[in-house]
Amino acid sequence: MTHWKFFAGDKSEWDELLAQRNFLSLYQSYEWGQIKSQDGWQVVRFLQWKNQETVVGMAQVLMKRLPLNVAFFWCPGGPLSETPDLDFREFRKDLNFGMFYFRASFHDPNLGLKELKSEGWRRPRVAINSNLSMSLDLTLESEDLRKNLSSNWRHNLKRFEKKKIHVEPWASPDPKTLFDSYQEFEEMKNLSAQHSLKSIEGVIREYQDRLVILRALDEEGDLLALRGYIYSGRKALDWYAISTAKGRRCYASHGILWNLLMDAKDRQLEVYDLSGVDPVGNQGVYNFKKGTGAQLVEYPGEYEKASSAFLKLPINLALKQKL
Repeated sequence: MTHWKFFAGDKSEWDELLAQRNFLSLYQSYEWGQIKSQDGWQVVRFLQWKNQETVVGMAQVLMKRLPLNVAFFWCPGGPLSETPDLDFREFRKDLNFGMFYFRASFHDPNLGLKELKSEGWRRPRVAINSNLSMSLDLTLESEDLRKNLSSNWRHNLKRFEKKKIHVEPWASPDPKTLFDSYQEFEEMKNLSAQHSLKSIEGVIREYQDRLVILRALDEEGDLLALRGYIYSGRKALDWYAISTAKGRRCYASHGILWNLLMDAKDRQLEVYDLSGVDPVGNQGVYNFKKGTGAQLVEYPGEYEKASSAFLKLPINLALKQKL
């Protein structure tokens, strides 16, 4: 018999419990909650107890209040539990809401779909994020990683290496400079905003000791590309990625990612998560990541619950408009 309770500890306690989970998600880290708390979300953390003695699950949930006293709960990367039966009706009085809508994004590939459905979870009409990612095994030797590159990827990397391009760590990244670079990149690629200045400031502030950014510069010192990852435990998560028009012509995206992978290996990280992919809607990015030799990973992905089925349709329609 298990029971969910509010987490009343501090960051060190949460980090220790999170490190014990088999499927660590950056979005369940204490730091991510701190970032989102500055972005209008109320952060609520829960522990799942077995027989009041052993912690068997945990969930960092983001909460927003909607009209008519409806609470919207979003749990990216969790709950981290084999039996994710978190029921917000038990916490209605403490959190002061009437009806609720709960969206979770499960990252445990071994989580059974039958178990999810038996707990009342259903697939949403509109997904917030992709349930597909690419994972690269960094325990391989560098020579083997290079052999596993696709022939085209390896050829482009060789082209990059023949050019006079300087790759350096960005030890003290400036949020405004990074944000401005993203705006130029988004305009060039006709993309919607990838990161707000506020979110960049939050990531640099909260993950400063675990954030690695490399920059590729030409002989004049102009930026060609940058890429970064955040690491936790033995896992790295691809986070920032920018290339300029000039950088694309000299295959800087290939060179900067290869250097970043070697940096992660030097830190003895074992897995590099290249983050979400869409093989149909964004085939170019998918092929680029696939060319590294990374393997496609399919997570259970997003599921929803609600105190009333009537909440699901309007919330999914609102998410569709926002996305």
